[in-house]
Parts: sequence; structure tokens; C-alpha cells
Amino acid sequence: MAAEEDRAMPLFAADPDSGELRLQEATLERVLLSDQLRDSPVIPISITGAFRRGKSFLLNVLLRYLRSQSAGGGGDWLEDAPLTGFPWRGGRQAHTRDLQLWSRPLPVTLADGRTAHVLLVDSQGAFDNVSTPTESVVMRALAGLLSGVQVLNVSRQPQSDDLQQARLCAEYARLLASAAGAPHRTPRLVLLVRDWAFPAEEPYGAEGGRHILGHWLAGGDIEDGGDGTDIDTAADWGLAAEELECFLLPHPGAAAAGGDPEFSGAASQLAPEFAERLREFAEWLLDAARLPVREIDGRPLTGAALAALCRSLSEHAARLPPQLEAAADHLAAAAARRAVQAALRSYTTRLEEATAAESLSETRLQQVHREAESEARQTLVACPGADSHNAALAEASSAAYESAMLAALPADGPSVTDVRLSEAHAAAVRAALQHFDSGRDGAGPAAEQQRSALCGRLEGQLAGHRTRNAALRQQEAAAAAAELTRQAVARAQTQYQQQMVAAGELAEPALRQAHQAAAAAAAATAGAAGQAQLSGWLAAQLEPRLQAARQREKQELERKQAEAQAQLQAAQAICGPRHRGITIRIGKKKFSIR
Repeated sequence: MAAEEDRAMPLFAADPDSGELRLQEATLERVLLSDQLRDSPVIPISITGAFRRGKSFLLNVLLRYLRSQSAGGGGDWLEDAPLTGFPWRGGRQAHTRDLQLWSRPLPVTLADGRTAHVLLVDSQGAFDNVSTPTESVVMRALAGLLSGVQVLNVSRQPQSDDLQQARLCAEYARLLASAAGAPHRTPRLVLLVRDWAFPAEEPYGAEGGRHILGHWLAGGDIEDGGDGTDIDTAADWGLAAEELECFLLPHPGAAAAGGDPEFSGAASQLAPEFAERLREFAEWLLDAARLPVREIDGRPLTGAALAALCRSLSEHAARLPPQLEAAADHLAAAAARRAVQAALRSYTTRLEEATAAESLSETRLQQVHREAESEARQTLVACPGADSHNAALAEASSAAYESAMLAALPADGPSVTDVRLSEAHAAAVRAALQHFDSGRDGAGPAAEQQRSALCGRLEGQLAGHRTRNAALRQQEAAAAAAELTRQAVARAQTQYQQQMVAAGELAEPALRQAHQAAAAAAAATAGAAGQAQLSGWLAAQLEPRLQAARQREKQELERKQAEAQAQLQAAQAICGPRHRGITIRIGKKKFSIR
């Protein structure tokens, strides 16, 4: 790819008059279907959020880091130079329009040794004063469905509006994904909290983000908009992502936030703390061990697969989000298209393979045609969209079952009893089958076969939830054991402190003996599990006490020496010159009067 093509290209563009989203085929052909990407695993990374929150700025930081790594790394990759890449500018007016894709894929080596290519995706600001709510929902839903990693850019902390928007976008994304036959949850969703104002409570970075995220998921500190909307934080975020993380960033500084026309994004124009944490964020987010390759139907997402997904999603997102009563029709049509396309691909591939190797006679060509046709029909029958309406309805019923089970057994726990899980499964199966029966087309053998297949599929999904529940139990048991150990160690530390206070101020030999006795008693209280944590703490307790004892001994010696000197001076005054040379004893020391 030529250097002049290294730029942002529109992937989805909204018509300025109708607002209709249009897929840009030129971008698919030039980037996703290029020889470099067609068969290569790709990891789209998008940043979404409200307008004027610095999404394009952040993407250019990621772009600079990836370029540095491609060039071999080393040095300060952030550099004190203007940021270039995606169009951006400071100020209060939104700049990015549409959904844009960086034209040059950036290679990374994954943890398993495979080479994949990162694709950076920029989106227009959501829910601003320019785009319509429909446009905002569709854009964010598309970004989530296409991304392996999605960064949601929020300020200070999530608001109730953020959650309501996430819920709306996730629900619409699930509808589009069902129609396209794709997973509806983003593999990795990162809440990037800008301008975090409470570093004394939770520090900047991923660790502070992990702590505050747990607090938020439990329902803490989410500011309600006052409209009475029910807020279920964990469910709202869990609907959108398989893995949820958080990173806390400080304020970028006056130059970046104040709309300074001279601000270019150079490192020297950023607040030092912000620049440091920005480096940390880019390296943490793009760590190869943490980059997930999205899968569709068990296969890694390649450039060609991503192009096909874009085309499928474009067909459903071109107009306003469909009404719920029209969902089954959209699902059916999409399933039928997928089935036909898969069959055609099978037929075409078989013919191309046969004719590429040799020139065939008409008789042989007819034979290959019949074989390819037979294979295509088998592919069509095996496709989830073979019976288009009922297959699509089964997909929607399966998704309804999965949502019900996630409500009963949230992704982050807590675990439930086996009885409760079985009850939830039975209720979810009844709801899913009722959904299927109420909308299925016909009552013949084909419909019954689809229903039977759905029942088997739901039982298979239950096995996955049982495994997940068992893993949650193990995590909870480990957490409970860790808490008991922490409490035991805390009791042991208190016991040691009390025993040493009772021992009083001792000289060094006696102090060591007292420490050993108190440490042994504390170790018994902490138990075997807590001794590893306690040992380091005990070692740290002895040295300051020894230093204090040595200081006391030094001060006592100095006091006695001063007292002896005073007594000597007094004796000299009493004896006078006649008694010079006489030796006197004061305590254990002898002094001569000269």
C-alpha cells in the first residue's frame, strides 16, 4: 500500500439529507479485501463516546505507539511532536463524521505466535447536537459489532445517561447481530474514564480502574439523571461485552482542554501526569497478550470475514432501527441470505478447484457440476438459515434464553446453587420455546425438527452455564479463603503489637527474645495460610524496635557520662590543689584529680 494511502477512510457514511447509512465499498476493497488482509486475522479497535471527548486524539496516540512497535520500538514513542493521523482538532465543535477506518493495517504478534493486524476505527460523537439519536445508536452499535476491542470514552464517572445509551445500543446491536449471524457482544470493552478527580481514593491506571469498576458494577456512585429509569449497571454493561475493564486517566492539562488553537497534541503540551498515564494506557491496551481475535462460527475474524460482516450489517442498519414486531422478518431474511451465500461459495469453490488443475471435457465438467451442486445443497441444508424463518426464529429464541440465563447467573457472579440454576434453565427454556412456537411457520416435520434442534442447543448452552457457575464457585471459595486469611493475619498483627507493648522498653538482647516469643504466638494465630503474609511484616517490625533500643542505650550512656563529669568537677572544686593526683571512684569508673 502506497504511503499516500496511509489515511482515514470512511467505512460507513451517513447521507447528509436522509441520514441513511451507506457502506463504502471502496474502503472494503482497498483495505479489508487487500491481499495483505483478506485471509489474515484482524483486530478492529474502536473508540466511542460523547462528542468532543478526544476520541480521535486517543486513536492517534494508539497509532503512534503501533507505528513505533512496527519500527522496532525503543525510545520515547510518545515524542514531543504534533499528533498526526485521524483528523482532529481542539474546541467545542465536533469534528469526526461517520465511521472511519485507518487505511494501513498495523501488524502485531499475538501471545500464541500468530500475526494479526490491528485496524483502528474512529466514530463520530454520539448523542451530540448534530447527529440524530437513531444515527448515534446505529453508529455505536456498528462499532461494537465490528470491534475486537471497544473503548468507551466517559468523563469523570459514568452517568445514568451513559448506561441508558449503552442499554439502547446493546439491544439494537443484539438485533443486528442476530440478523447477521454474528456474536452481539464485544470481546473486550474498556471504560476509559477521563479527568478522574479522586486519585487519593483510587489511583490512576488499570489497577484503580479495576477497583472502581467493581464498585460501579455493584451500583455505587452512578449519578441518576432523575428520570426514574431503572438502572442495572452490571446487566447494562454485561449486555454489551464479554470482558469489561476500566482505566482511569487524569486531566490532560489546560492547553488540551481549553480549546487552544495552538494545541497540537505534542507531549510537552500535556500535563506531565497525563502524558505518563497516556503512555501506560496505550501499552496496556495494546499488549499482545490482551488483544482478542473475534470469532464468528468458530473461525477467527479475517479481513474478508469482516467485509462480509460489514455488508450484512449495512443491509439492516441502512434505515431506522426496525420495530420489534418486524424483528422476525429481518432475522428470517438474513438467515436465508446467509444460507444461499454459503451454498454459492461452496459451489464456486468446488468448480474453481476442479478447473484450475486441468482442462476438463464436457462429460467431466458435467460430473464436477453435479458433485459441486450436491455439496452446495448439503451446505444449504446444514446452514442455520436453511429453513429461513424458523431458523431465524430459533436464533432469536436462543438469544432470549441466553439473556434470561445471564440475568439469573451474571457474568461476574455471584454463583447460584445447582437447584437454582436448573430452575432458571427450565424457566428460560419455557420462555424460549414459547417464543418459537408463537411465531413459527407451519407445524410440519421441518418445523418440529427445528424445534427439536433448538431444545438440543439450549441443553448445550446449559452445559456452558454449569461450567461457568462452577468456575464462579471456585473464585468465590478462593476469595472467601483469602478473606479468612486476611482476618487471621490482622488478628495476629494486633496480638504481636499488644504483646510487644506489654513487654515494655527492653535492651537489645531481651528485645530479640521478646520479639521471637511474640512472633511465634502471632504465627500460630495466623495459621499456615497466613504465615507467608505475616513473615515479611514481622521482619519489618523488629528493625525499628532495635534501632529504638539502641538509641535508648546510647542516651542512657550519655546521661551517665554527663553525671560522672559533673561529679568529677565537683570533687575537683572541693579538694583543691593539695589533693591533685588523688584517684576517686564514681560508679564503676575511676577518675584522677590532676
